[in-house]
Amino acid sequence: MAEVDNSLKEDGVPMRRFYLRRVKDETGISRTGRVLEGVLCQDGKVITQWRPPHSTIGVYNSLDEFNTIHVDCHPSCNEIVWLDH
Repeated sequence: MAEVDNSLKEDGVPMRRFYLRRVKDETGISRTGRVLEGVLCQDGKVITQWRPPHSTIGVYNSLDEFNTIHVDCHPSCNEIVWLDH
């Protein structure tokens, strides 16, 4: 039987779930409310899925990268709501 590689064991930092709440729809196309669901992975990557009708999946190298693209450019329109603390 082959040995199991335990070098990638969980180090106690769980994944954190969140959603993107759009407070204001600047374009009138994308709607407001809970528009995207995501998870911050243990290694710092962020995986997201836009809610229907636009169910696109995205992978970002970090939370900073995600924020730069989706939150910081619309500071009064989008906010992250954490489901896990």
